Order: sequence, then C-alpha cells, then structure tokens
Amino acid sequence: MTVEEILTEFENWAAADELRVDRTGVQTALELSRDHLGHDDPGQLEPGDIDELLMDGFPTEVVLDTVADAVGVVRALRNLLEFLGATGSGKSELMSRMILDGIRR
Repeated sequence: MTVEEILTEFENWAAADELRVDRTGVQTALELSRDHLGHDDPGQLEPGDIDELLMDGFPTEVVLDTVADAVGVVRALRNLLEFLGATGSGKSELMSRMILDGIRR
C-alpha cells in the first residue's frame, strides 16, 4: 500500500470513531517509517522503532519549534498506533508495549 492509501484508510477509521487527527503528522510518521526505518508497511513497526522515530527520525527531518509541535508528533504517532491496533495491521507486541509505556489518551 502507498502512504496515500494508508492515509485514506486511517482517515476513514478516524471519521468512523469521530476522532480528531493530524493527517499531516501521521503522513510524516508514515513517510519516516518508510524512509528512515525502511518499512514498506506501517504494520512492520516494532516497539524500538517508535523511540527511533521520536529521537532520531523526527528531529532530523522535521523542525519542531515549540513544545506543542512535539506534543503533536507524539499524538500523531499514538493515533497511527491506535489505528494499526484497531485494524489488526500492527503487531500485538507493539500494541502491548504502547500500552505499557503509557502512550495513550
């Protein structure tokens, strides 16, 4: 699937649950997952990949000027992980780790 196709599914999922999401943030996360981590499918994300994206991928590729920008990145990743878990596209280990690490609403 292309990033655009995944985004369409993501937006449909979010709309069905009436969730407000940051399409651009999720798109950036998907593109960094592909370009920085080499994942063709976001379902390939592993628990350590989230740290890699947050600590290396985003700071290298995206200018975060404010604390609100950083919070937006974390929210976008959380939304993406929730989508992956809800649609069965993500690995159960990642979803469990996400919950244990407190990345939730």
